Order: sequence, then C-alpha cells, then structure tokens
Amino acid sequence: MSLTILAAALLAQATGGSFTHSVSAQPGSTVAATYEARPVVTTRQIGAAGGTRMGTMRCTWKAAINVERRLEAGDASTPARSLMPVKTLTGSRHGDCFTGRRGIDQEIASRAPEIRAHLEAVAMQDQRDLRAELESLVPTSGR
Repeated sequence: MSLTILAAALLAQATGGSFTHSVSAQPGSTVAATYEARPVVTTRQIGAAGGTRMGTMRCTWKAAINVERRLEAGDASTPARSLMPVKTLTGSRHGDCFTGRRGIDQEIASRAPEIRAHLEAVAMQDQRDLRAELESLVPTSGR
C-alpha cells in the first residue's frame, strides 16, 4: 500500500475545502478561525498485467478528509489543530495507481459538495471547543 498526500492547495481549491470566519475573543478584538479540509489518499494496486494478455490491474483508493483549524489574531497565529470526525471517501479505477492518479484527484474533486458539507458540519461541532479555547487564551482581569 502506498501513501500519497495530495497537493493540498490544488485539491482544496477544487473542492472548496476551506473557509474563514471571525469570532469575538474579547470586547474590541476578533480572531479569524480558518477551517480547511485536507485529503490524505492511500492507494492499493490489485491484479496483474500479463505481457500480451489482457491485464486485470485495478487501483483501489481511500481518501481520509481531515479538517484542520487555525486561529489568527493580528500577527499571531496558532498551529493547525486536527478536528474529528474524519470523513472517508473510497473508490476504484481500472489500471495502475500511478497512471490513474489524475483520475482519482478528479473523482475526489467531483465530490466537493460532500466534502464541503463535512467541513461545515465539523466546524459547527467545533464552536463550543473554539469558544473555550479562546476564553483560555484571553487573560482575565482581577484574578
């Protein structure tokens, strides 16, 4: 099994896999929360190619759609945090995995609405944790 990480910028652009929204951290300050879908694709070659005979090669693939969140406030930013759950897309194509790579990328990109819906659902689930994290980062006076 080979592990391939997609060119995230190209696939995220094709799938509409990121969005940013502003959150009030304290009176007078806002923090930008950026959510981004990052597909990680694994492929597995099955079957064989037999010289002059017709080959039975097939490429099965699985894409784990990870959602990451970054916070940015002015010049400061936090490292990306992976959020749960991870959505898994699967498929298979005739032929070998190396030459079928472009087709796999296109197949994943064609499922952009499904990826976007997952991204939005994870972002909605994250709102409570995001608020708690922002409150822990903001110093309170009088303590």
